[in-house]
Amino acid sequence: PAGPPTAAGSPLHVYLGGETLLREGRYAAAARAFEGAMRGAEASRTSSLCELNRAVGVPPLSTEAPLESAAERDEWARYEYLAAVRSSFDAAGQADAALPFAKRALELRVIEERAPKAYAGLHVVAFKDSLNLGRLADAHEVLTDLHGCASSAHRRVDKEAEAIYRERRADCFNTLVSVLHARGGVAQLAKLRFDGELRSELFLALRRHAPASDVHGAAGPNAYELLYALQLQYGDYGGAARSMFELSARLENDVAAAAAGGGALHAPDLAGALSRRAAALSGCIVALEQRPPEARYVLEAADPPAEAAGAAGAFGDGSSRLPPGGAGRLVFAAYDGDGRLDIRAEPTE
Repeated sequence: PAGPPTAAGSPLHVYLGGETLLREGRYAAAARAFEGAMRGAEASRTSSLCELNRAVGVPPLSTEAPLESAAERDEWARYEYLAAVRSSFDAAGQADAALPFAKRALELRVIEERAPKAYAGLHVVAFKDSLNLGRLADAHEVLTDLHGCASSAHRRVDKEAEAIYRERRADCFNTLVSVLHARGGVAQLAKLRFDGELRSELFLALRRHAPASDVHGAAGPNAYELLYALQLQYGDYGGAARSMFELSARLENDVAAAAAGGGALHAPDLAGALSRRAAALSGCIVALEQRPPEARYVLEAADPPAEAAGAAGAFGDGSSRLPPGGAGRLVFAAYDGDGRLDIRAEPTE
């Protein structure tokens, strides 16, 4: 195809100028040029964004469902253009310049309707760019929008799309917790608002992260303690008790291993671990005190079979989730209302 004219000021000329600015490291000017080229092509009476895309070699992107109108095809061309520009900045290591183009693409409903996998992937890209740039509020906004996509797919009974969005949402939450914990900034999660399923997903991500996290001498609250604080904040007292009980069990195992000569803790660390375990049990009691007397206990299926790892749980609601058909130990911790937590372990089958 002949493509759009190359006269000075034409969309193609402006785009090529943007590429030159990008190579020169003048990223802000390049971003303005790419934006101007797109606006010019869309407003032109003699060319189109599709023609500009072909002229500059923008890679075509496949849809997951046919485009049904000229308006959808125009919107898809905008998506292809924005994706290509974002990739150019990303290849130059300029996430700060790439992010606005990803967020612009997220505004295009045609991607959600015709390519949910690509749309979910675009959310992940925008989320990771925001997180890497330290823009936690932007990352939170992307997560919220991704949750909205899952809810929308659920309402229109699109189970495949809903599963895709939920899976990517869980991936983003796991990344959020891991990255912030590695940076020593996991406590920043307390500044963000998570409601409904988002809150449950955050709690689940923290619980998945906690067993592999450091609980000895880490700066700031560890993953169990942050989860406990958030659960108290949202009134989930059974979950809060569970978090402190699991932290206590983790510290107990570490102390026992050290006493047997097989652990990594040394004598100076043992006193701190014992102190933290006492504080965890106290925290468990504080949470249980907020519950009705008949629900002041925690149940945990301990030592589950390997194939049932992750199925065990501890609850303050009168239920236990033992591994299906598996044997283990049922750990029962009951608060007697007089400052004592009675912990017992019974074999189960």
